Formats: sequence, structure tokens, C-alpha cells
Amino acid sequence: ELIDRQESSLLEAERLMLGTDHAEVGACLLRKWGLPELLVEAVANHHHPVIQPQPQLSAIVHVADVVALEAGISPGLASFATRVDEDAVEALGLDRENIETLILSAYDSLARVEEMISPS
Repeated sequence: ELIDRQESSLLEAERLMLGTDHAEVGACLLRKWGLPELLVEAVANHHHPVIQPQPQLSAIVHVADVVALEAGISPGLASFATRVDEDAVEALGLDRENIETLILSAYDSLARVEEMISPS
């Protein structure tokens, strides 16, 4: 309802309802499991990617997350409540046309996977 009626982002809705968000929870789990700090940072910051002084893994994960959501990996309004960080896109040497191409490719790939796993 927060996303639909109040136009909150997914993270804003999670923080209001849970007091945290999935990026923080994921980073805590990765740290507890002893995974490398590079991965912890990427998960923790994938909605607010680190791009200074140079793009970090979080920028790549951020763009991949947006591409996957916009391609339809997560149905419902929540998938549209994630906004692309234009600075991360630019820092990775991409532009909106590249992102749209990636989204279409991901959408096609998702459709092929769904076709392969659906009962005939």
C-alpha cells in the first residue's frame, strides 16, 4: 500500500514497516557468514552505489538489480519502486539506451527460462 498509494520507494516502505531494509539485512547475513567485505559492501550499498573515487561492485549490482526488476523478475508494483541511480550508470560507462537494451535482453532470457521450465 505504501508503494501503491503513497508512492514510496521499496526501501522507504521496508524501512517504515520493518525499521530496516533488505540491503541492510543481506549485508548483515553476508558478514555473519564470513563472506568477503567486497561482497558485503556491494549488497549493503546496491541501492546507493559507491561510485567515488571509482565505481565499486555496488554500482554493478545496482544496475543489474534495476535491469532484473524492470525486466519483470519481480512481479507487482514493488518492482517499479526501485529507481536507477543515473550517476552509477554514467560511472560504469553506460547510458539509458544501454540499460534499455539490457532490460530487453533480460526480459527475453526470462521468457525463455519460463518456457523451458513450464510443464508442456
